[in-house]
Amino acid sequence: MVMAHAATMNGTGGVDYEAEHTPDSAVLTARSGDPEKVRMLTGLGFVGIMTLGGHHQAHHLAIASGLSPH
Repeated sequence: MVMAHAATMNGTGGVDYEAEHTPDSAVLTARSGDPEKVRMLTGLGFVGIMTLGGHHQAHHLAIASGLSPH
């Protein structure tokens, strides 16, 4: 989930995303040169950042329809 989100969202909305696997999980890094975006990302935290982007609707519609979203 983290890897796909970073790849899909990288560069969107003035935010650069990087993801890497760790032995037990994954790490998502979100960066921006815009201080307001940094405040937003900090406030959202991981779960909030994972909700960003308009690709989620199509993803969940595919799941609800019994299709593979990937």
